[in-house]
Amino acid sequence: MLTILTFAASTLIDLEKGWNTESRSLNQWLISNKLSLNVAKTECMVIGSNQRLHSFSDEQINIEIDAKLITKVKEAKSLGVIIDEHLSWSNHIDALSKKISSALGTLKRIRPFISEHTALQIYQAFILPHFDYYSSVWGDCNLTSP
Repeated sequence: MLTILTFAASTLIDLEKGWNTESRSLNQWLISNKLSLNVAKTECMVIGSNQRLHSFSDEQINIEIDAKLITKVKEAKSLGVIIDEHLSWSNHIDALSKKISSALGTLKRIRPFISEHTALQIYQAFILPHFDYYSSVWGDCNLTSP
């Protein structure tokens, strides 16, 4: 099961306090519903502009769940989409480009042995979905994004 929690704050101190309060509530809910959270696989990410994140770089954020420190990451994969701390989508687009390139290379190698109709079906089944999935979010990226 995938769970994503979001919390907004203007300072890291507010973020840390708010998150730790909410995580205690989450932990109580999990216990009351006989569920558990694998803290070893749990990660947190602070999202913001380069300038804002740079101003926070000297401050250490301590996010905890059940008195265990959570690992801070710069990017995370959620439902097949790579999200980074700047929402630049460049890492997602790079990974997507590699997948599509690999699939097109495979299609090119098998193309002499299949009909045009079969090639089109393979394209529509294995390549086109990579362009369509979540494109409403990352599809407006331009060439100048970092």
